[in-house]
Amino acid sequence: MIHVTFYDSNGRITRQKSCGDEDDLAALTPAGGGVWLDYLDDDLWMFVEGAPALRPEIAASAEYEIAADGVDVIVIALPAGTMAACDGRAVVTEAEDDLVYTTTIAGTHELTLTPPWPWRQKTVRVNAHAL
Repeated sequence: MIHVTFYDSNGRITRQKSCGDEDDLAALTPAGGGVWLDYLDDDLWMFVEGAPALRPEIAASAEYEIAADGVDVIVIALPAGTMAACDGRAVVTEAEDDLVYTTTIAGTHELTLTPPWPWRQKTVRVNAHAL
């Protein structure tokens, strides 16, 4: 048995399967896609020109510290089309490609950034400190 990763013409991993000699890999391969003879985590990997490549990630720290004064901000550059949520609620970005975040509520807040394919989702923790 071998582990096989299938991917489509966009490089997105579509399926993982343990295969034996009886499996017809060509019949299982998506049209325009390919087969890789190993397991690859579809959250981390994609295919570019038939070779595995790490999916791009939003350039942001995992954690930020700000004052909960409504003035202190963090700015995160986002790929176009990214959806953002704070503590599970959708937020609106001021610019199409930036998330500008500030708060007057002290505590720990979680920003979930969901960009379009092939970007990876990112979760950012914001610790907002009372003055």
